[in-house]
Amino acid sequence: MYKRQRQDLEPLPAWTSAVVGVNGEFLDSVGTDLSLFVFETGDVAGRLEVEIDFDITERLSLQPAFDLDVAISGSEDRVTETGIIVTDMGLRLIYEVNHRVSYYAGVAFERNWDATRRSAEVFGREIENAYFQIGCKLSY
Repeated sequence: MYKRQRQDLEPLPAWTSAVVGVNGEFLDSVGTDLSLFVFETGDVAGRLEVEIDFDITERLSLQPAFDLDVAISGSEDRVTETGIIVTDMGLRLIYEVNHRVSYYAGVAFERNWDATRRSAEVFGREIENAYFQIGCKLSY
């Protein structure tokens, strides 16, 4: 179990939350991360992340991933209602240099739901979005 604090800088005003979560791995290839966010306004949200690693070679793997954000209590300030906020599905190709450093490239698709979708429409933001990912993962 882990605890951390998160500070979102945009959109303004900033939203601060305390986070309590549990993460783990089972069957040596399925990673899960379950987080509970408690915002300074008293609102509560949750996030479930699931990643599955399919080894291609000893260092190269393919990783489909799914994220689900849920509002447990709604907020007018954050323009959310209870229910699903955002889903995110993606696919990454990962090259592991060693157990501490790996590089990845992939593609993901994000979709806003319910009030978050209506909020995006009002403010002229995209409701559905596909994007490329490229990065480096450092572990300790």
